[in-house]
Amino acid sequence: MTRSDLAELRRDLAAMEARLTWRMALIAGTAAVFVTALDRLLA
Repeated sequence: MTRSDLAELRRDLAAMEARLTWRMALIAGTAAVFVTALDRLLA
């Protein structure tokens, strides 16, 4: 692998990490809303 290949791989991995972080945050937020709604519904 050349240096430019490694640099491109690092950029791709960083972009993937950012997308996964946003998806995880979205899932956590959705779960929090769902749990809150369920708690209010059953209270």
